[in-house]
Amino acid sequence: MQKIRLIFFNIIFISFISPAVLSLEKTVTIFDVKTGMHYEDLPSMHFMLFACGTNGGPPGRKLPNGFADFAKCEKEDNSQLKEVYFEYDDEALYWALANYEKRLVRFQGTKVMAYSSILSLLFDDNGIVKGIRIMTDPRASLFERKKAVLLKKHLEGMWGKDPWECKDVPKLDGETAVSEKQAFIKDICMKFQKDKFIILQSRYFRKKGQTGFTPSGNPTLSYFESWTKVEVYSNDVKLAKYEH
Repeated sequence: MQKIRLIFFNIIFISFISPAVLSLEKTVTIFDVKTGMHYEDLPSMHFMLFACGTNGGPPGRKLPNGFADFAKCEKEDNSQLKEVYFEYDDEALYWALANYEKRLVRFQGTKVMAYSSILSLLFDDNGIVKGIRIMTDPRASLFERKKAVLLKKHLEGMWGKDPWECKDVPKLDGETAVSEKQAFIKDICMKFQKDKFIILQSRYFRKKGQTGFTPSGNPTLSYFESWTKVEVYSNDVKLAKYEH
């Protein structure tokens, strides 16, 4: 009888656990999404807080029906695609807090390789994923922002061993290195493959007017640009420009 009660309890318990928690051993990420997928085939149960995207900025119009609402977003000028922002489901995080503390880092927020990130998919008029966009989150802590430029190194090997085509983006007036000991980083790399092309960019510098100290001599902690951005597009997508 005790064994029957235990089996019954387990069945009831599992019935109240979301699909996101049940699949913890196989955590779904943005890298499980491929260009060419239809919105109905996406692993939406693992994502939340859907909204129209703003090219690496904060979420726009909320989309209560998830990716199915992609048509409610305006086409962006550069790609003529409709961008949908999303975050990773956080129910797995709360479950891990109670049960799997040693593996907690796997479930902490919307991150790419431990870097807080803004994620979005870009759809054509037929609901087909034509673009995938990842950008480090400027809303992250100061410590994370400083390290955001380093994500580029982790991403370089994601799409095969064939070489990247890279170049430095010209400095604009007033742009400077963050300090004399740190390199000025403003670059763009591209890779073209059979069915897609990838754009990988990184930045680490001060814009015009951003300085390390205030006029009174106090240090300015957050006056700098530091980010990594990667975009994957189907080969039939035509962009007005490639740089951020």
